[in-house]
Amino acid sequence: MGTSNPSDSNSALDGLEAQLWAAADALGNHMDAPEYKHVVLG
Repeated sequence: MGTSNPSDSNSALDGLEAQLWAAADALGNHMDAPEYKHVVLG
């Protein structure tokens, strides 16, 4: 098995997290929090 550097995966996950937050902001731009949960959890 190959070895992986934990810092590399953390930076990749940080980039993915930023992209997911940006997408969520774009999709739920004008929603109240109680309505937004249905988008996220659905």
